Amino acid sequence: MRENQGNVALVFPVRKPRDWKRTKRSPRRMLSRGLPMAEKLLYLVSVILCVFLASIIVTRYAKVIELNAMIRETEAKVEKTKEVNLQLESEKEKLESVERIRKFAEENGLQPNSTKVIPSIRP
Repeated sequence: MRENQGNVALVFPVRKPRDWKRTKRSPRRMLSRGLPMAEKLLYLVSVILCVFLASIIVTRYAKVIELNAMIRETEAKVEKTKEVNLQLESEKEKLESVERIRKFAEENGLQPNSTKVIPSIRP
């Protein structure tokens, strides 16, 4: 049996209350298709870029640490060389003294030709 429900162009069958029980819809399954391919590629490129940049940063940091260690070693060598230079300077001053040279000459039997005083070359 058909009835007019307001619009003349549309005619719907009249449902009875018991018909509603029969027309239950089954729940639709949500299909898990994942992300689109372009988005996956975007994420992949982003991860690769981040890993690349992180490796560059870590490499530079390691290089800086290595250079700092080399600087410390060089500074230690410079300090040691300064100490050796000071010791050599004091030894040079001791060996250049006129008194030491005169004493060494007298011990080895050398006599001065005259009684002249040997001038010192000290600044």
